[in-house]
Amino acid sequence: MIVVDTPGFSEGRLTAVPIRRLLDDPVFRDLIRADGGRVDWESVELAGLLTPPTATVPRTPAQLLRADAEIIDLHGRETLLTEFTDWCTSDFDSAVRLLVGPGGQGKTRFARALTARMRAHGWLAGLARPDSAGQVGRLATQTRPVLLVVDYAETRQDLTSAILSTLEARSSRVPVRLVLVARGGGDWWDDLSLRHALADDGQIIPLPAVEITGPDRTSLYTDAASTFGRRLTDLDPAVDWTERARQVESGIPGLSDPGYSLILAIHMAALTAILDQPGTSTDRSPAQVADRLLRHEKRYWTDTAHTRGIHRSAESLEQAIAAATLCGATNLAEATAILARVPSFAGDDGGSHDQRIRAARWLAGLYPPSSDQAGQLWGGISPDRLAEHFLACHLSSHTGDPKFAEQTIVGASTTQIYQALTVLNRAAPAHPELTALLATLLTGDPTTRAPIALRVAIEAADHRPTADALTTIAPRLDQPTLTAMIDSLPRYSLRLLDLAATLQHVHTTRTRHGAPHHPNLAAALNDLSVRLADLGRSEEALAAVEEAVAIRRRLAADRPDTFLPDLAVSLSNLANRLGDLREPEVALAINEEAVATYRRLVADRPIAFLPDLAAVLNNLAVQLGNLRRREEGLAAIEEAVAIRRRLAADRPDIFLPNLATSLNNLAAALGDLGRHDEALAAIEEAVAIRRRLAADRPDTFLPDLAISLNNLAIRLGDLRRREDALAAIQDAVATYRRLAADRPDTFLANLAGSLNNLTIDLGDLGRPEEALATIQEAVVAYRRLAADRPDAFLPNLATALNNLADLLRATGRHAEAKTIDHERGALSKVKNDQS
Repeated sequence: MIVVDTPGFSEGRLTAVPIRRLLDDPVFRDLIRADGGRVDWESVELAGLLTPPTATVPRTPAQLLRADAEIIDLHGRETLLTEFTDWCTSDFDSAVRLLVGPGGQGKTRFARALTARMRAHGWLAGLARPDSAGQVGRLATQTRPVLLVVDYAETRQDLTSAILSTLEARSSRVPVRLVLVARGGGDWWDDLSLRHALADDGQIIPLPAVEITGPDRTSLYTDAASTFGRRLTDLDPAVDWTERARQVESGIPGLSDPGYSLILAIHMAALTAILDQPGTSTDRSPAQVADRLLRHEKRYWTDTAHTRGIHRSAESLEQAIAAATLCGATNLAEATAILARVPSFAGDDGGSHDQRIRAARWLAGLYPPSSDQAGQLWGGISPDRLAEHFLACHLSSHTGDPKFAEQTIVGASTTQIYQALTVLNRAAPAHPELTALLATLLTGDPTTRAPIALRVAIEAADHRPTADALTTIAPRLDQPTLTAMIDSLPRYSLRLLDLAATLQHVHTTRTRHGAPHHPNLAAALNDLSVRLADLGRSEEALAAVEEAVAIRRRLAADRPDTFLPDLAVSLSNLANRLGDLREPEVALAINEEAVATYRRLVADRPIAFLPDLAAVLNNLAVQLGNLRRREEGLAAIEEAVAIRRRLAADRPDIFLPNLATSLNNLAAALGDLGRHDEALAAIEEAVAIRRRLAADRPDTFLPDLAISLNNLAIRLGDLRRREDALAAIQDAVATYRRLAADRPDTFLANLAGSLNNLTIDLGDLGRPEEALATIQEAVVAYRRLAADRPDAFLPNLATALNNLADLLRATGRHAEAKTIDHERGALSKVKNDQS
């Protein structure tokens, strides 16, 4: 505050001027800059919630690359900055954005530039402190607009959830915008969207490579070299870095490696080229550049350690830095405890303890925590990509000591274990040997570490290393740990289907041994059936739910008030599994029993059981349709839609996906009865809902969207809108291709069916050559499916072969058509023999 005497009032009046008024004045800001100052200021209103906007002072060469050092100007982001600025200042529907991109793409640097721009517009803006959940309530009473950024949002869900809860409860119309920064969306984002309407309405914005929107790689390289040439003087004034930079700029290396699509990789290449002796080759891969840069870092480690009285070898110093980067520490006691597990710093004598104290403080000074690491004593090597490469090299069984990681995390805190598993999971895709190391670490203390690892897998942009490690060690988990982990799994996640099924299978096996006729076993079997069905393992899924139903029938007969709801759940599941295996009559009978059971339950407790009744009515309609009892099927699905409309009106975040499912089935029922205009209206509503859902949560809703697109194509075809039908089925095929590429066991059958439908549409439009190529792909898929499950897929293969033969004849390829006819005839004989 600036406080002055006011003329004319003697000394009886003082006027206080808020500093923000001065900082809002461009002339005042220019005066400060002209005097050599920086116009950085921290919000008093949100002190403790926002990190200070000041830039970090680099202490080693690698720290010149840190986002919070802000060494290099932001390139190629002006259009996106303008778009985000417009979003902040305009009356947009969404107050939340998720900015995603791989590590090294420049997400944090962009976020810092955006907050600086919004501060210049008079907003309170900055990155949220990771330990600031207790300060979030201040947002509710803000009278000035706020832009808040949560970096590494996937690892800070408690903070993000607290912010969203506060924003959803506030009544003020003063704008508050929230930007979440993460490597990707996925299960953590799906969960957040389910719990918070603001997240559900939020937009996912991918950050493209800089070269797409700005300078090419060469320009980025030369600009970085020039900047580093100026700033390296602060670290070592004895070298003429400016001259080195000029030499580097005159010999641009090859930057065609795909790894150089990341701006960080280009900056690392430029920095390393300047640090190397003149004349050294600069044509290296990004991994080789990282190796060279770490060599230069080691010189700074050694020099600074010796000046701090730390008498250890270069290898010992590297181990200390690896421990700090792997686990971190929140205080001096944690730091010295970690170092005590580093062999060269171990020991109970006074000299060893003194060396640990000195080393802990040395590391805190050498690699201080960044602004997004509030509460940490150590920052470790940064940026993240360099840290991941360093740890991979240090811990790899090929170049380092694989036992080091285990020694380091024994006795570590939950926070430290979480950090170690997170950074190893991020490094593993580029260093596959780390997946085995992850499994080894989990085996060392599965009860403590496996639940933490599951959290890492749920949050990670690439979950596979940790998910694979968890799958490996699942049989070692005890029952309480398995139960807790299963409860933590997302209800449905394409990414984690295999892991979920594995955990559920082990859990069910353990439960069977402990209580073969207990309600807990029935619940485990029912859940196992669902997980196996998600994987397309229909026969195993059926066996599991049949056992669950048998147990629950006995329990419900003795205590219906307690166990009838459980029996209804398993009956519905059993009907679905029978439908999957083409047992329509049996499935219908079971589903009718489920409907009758839920009607009985709804009569007593409508709020609790109405959603379940809608679900089984939906399934009943499908089964009646399969048996050509179409009028009855229509009545059932219309009742289901009516119930789900009411539910979705009150809770769209929960029930809108269910409404889309019933609308999809309503369209099919109406189409079967020749009511094509009504059918089209229903499926268009379903597609619109599912497009919105899949845009925000593709991992959960993309399969549903593909189903509805396929249905839309059929409905458009019924109305002879052939071009529109073709566009819809092509969209469905493209979606199923994407799904089947990751999960062929689950989605290959859907892809084959859509390809068959695409063939028909292309043929109707007089495009036989394209239709031929499409049906040939469908036949290949059905042959593969029929080889594994002939009872289920031989009829589909026969249909596809028939279509293929017709198209071969239509294109003049009669000899090939005759061969296909023979194959189809052989299939018919096999089927008859089996009958």
